[in-house]
Formats: sequence, structure tokens, C-alpha cells
Amino acid sequence: MRKITVCWVLVLCTAAVFITACTSEKKPPVNRPVPVVVAAAVQKTIPVQMNAMGAVEAFQTISVRSQITAQIGKVLFKEGQDVKKGDLLLRLDCRTIEAALSQAQANLARDKAQADYAREQARRYADLVKKDYVAREEYDQVLANAAALEATLKADEALVESNRVQM
Repeated sequence: MRKITVCWVLVLCTAAVFITACTSEKKPPVNRPVPVVVAAAVQKTIPVQMNAMGAVEAFQTISVRSQITAQIGKVLFKEGQDVKKGDLLLRLDCRTIEAALSQAQANLARDKAQADYAREQARRYADLVKKDYVAREEYDQVLANAAALEATLKADEALVESNRVQM
């Protein structure tokens, strides 16, 4: 009942403010005394626990982001547990990365064999060009092939190293 009365008083006060604000006449302010209400102090027990709705937030939070894309294999901490710098939090499933590393190593071995063959072929063609047994254009093609395979070797080595870093 008291809440309804307070609401009506607030509505009436708000309406009064709007009505007086809309008048065009400017009246000089009147210095009236402000009424003061006095109440006696009363000693009561105050409840220690209050029921209220709200949201609880953690004291500190962090974002954990992986540098690589992988599935989480195992969680190594419990929710709410204190962790320190350097503690392992998660173990990732590395089978995909291991497979990519193996594939990169196989490609490196294949391309190394091809590059070795291309180097040897370029060495042979160098002797043949000096003796005019093959055309210069054919020798240039062999040299270009050897250079391309050398570049492929460097790319394969970089890919192997990248996969090792991800591991």
C-alpha cells in the first residue's frame, strides 16, 4: 500500500514539474523555508544475508588462444584452480600436425633426390655443351630445372621447420 502511495506522489510531482515548466510567465524565485522532518534513532538487528538477483563475475579472467588450429586432447586444470605462469593448461591433439610434418619431410626427401639428379645432370650437360654435343638451349633448360628444384628444396625445408615449430 505504501509503494502505491509513493508512486502516486511521484507521478503528481512529475506532472506538477511539467505543468510549471510549460508556463510562459517568469516568476521570481521565492525563498521559503524548507521543512525538516526529524525521526528518532531506533536500534534493530540487520539481516546478514540479503536475497537479491544479480550476476557474479570472476575476480580475474584471461583469454587463452591457440597459435595453431587443433582439437583439445586433454584439459590439465580444474575450473576455479589457481594457475601460475608456465603451467600447462591444455594438451592438444597433435596427430594432424604430426601427419603434416611427416608429409613435409617426405616431400623434402623426394625433392632432394630430384634436386641431386638435376645438379648431376647440369654437371654432365656442362661438359657436353663445351664439346658442342648438345645445344646451348637444352643446357639452359637443364640449369633452370636444377635452380627450380633448389628453390623447391628451400620451400620444403621451411615447411618442415614450420611444422616442427607447431609441434
